[in-house]
Amino acid sequence: MHADPPVGSVESFVAADDGTKLWIDTTSSARPTSTVRPLLVLASPGGRNSAYWPSSLVSQLAAGGLDVVRVDWRGQGRSDWPPDPLDADVLVDDLDAIATVVLGQGEVGQAARPLYVAGVGLGGWVAARLARRQAARGRRPARLVLMGTSGWYSDPAMPGPTEPTVVALVLRRRGGGPAELARALSREVAVEEARPGPLDGARRLSEARRWIAHGFNAEDTHRLCWLGAASLWEELDGLADDVVVMHGAADPVVPQAHGERLAAAAGAVLEVLPGVGHHLDEVAAARLAKVLLRPRA
Repeated sequence: MHADPPVGSVESFVAADDGTKLWIDTTSSARPTSTVRPLLVLASPGGRNSAYWPSSLVSQLAAGGLDVVRVDWRGQGRSDWPPDPLDADVLVDDLDAIATVVLGQGEVGQAARPLYVAGVGLGGWVAARLARRQAARGRRPARLVLMGTSGWYSDPAMPGPTEPTVVALVLRRRGGGPAELARALSREVAVEEARPGPLDGARRLSEARRWIAHGFNAEDTHRLCWLGAASLWEELDGLADDVVVMHGAADPVVPQAHGERLAAAAGAVLEVLPGVGHHLDEVAAARLAKVLLRPRA
């Protein structure tokens, strides 16, 4: 029996168009392969740094043959925290700069390296915009996975989050010391998951502490981005060779109707995850791994 090849990570910075330094982490496996490894860029929800993605999930994806890139949004984690007002299009600019730079760093030609993009919540909105930009340059992503995402956050015809959810996730201040902040973040995760439980409480608290250790910024304006994010186009066909829309059936932040509309516009099949909320919990992470690691057609 042979041991699994080691998985290693390399940290680096990419400069945004305005000079802001953006922290990225690229995780790869040492497993030899005769094929080109796809590059996977992960876009976390607004207000979450790269620690949002569990290390176990990242290692699994890397061992499965993907080069996995995690990103700290500007204003979060180890990226610069510029004082300028932030809108969702700036996040698209940043992710576009990162994808373009990392694609050009492979040993193979830039056009030959398959690009995968996966995003959750506002990160999915940013991922869809990124896919459109890359496709316009002749680098259409091979796979695009959007979870808990809407292209029409501010459309009054679409159902929105409940008022308590908005208060808990967007409007309530999250200041205080690390212990107080960790408790506030763990409560937010409980709202996002919509599955309270005493055993899960310890896991949520541990998760919040991990985000804080990585440089969580409680004062960023990411949470307000999705309230003012522009609508996506109705026709999303052509964004990627393979588009997958996943949505938690119990999502209290972005109701399932948004996922249904997004899947219809993208010509994709909607994968509804029973009992899953807006947060990437164990069930959603396991399903995401299967989708990202399945062979390309």
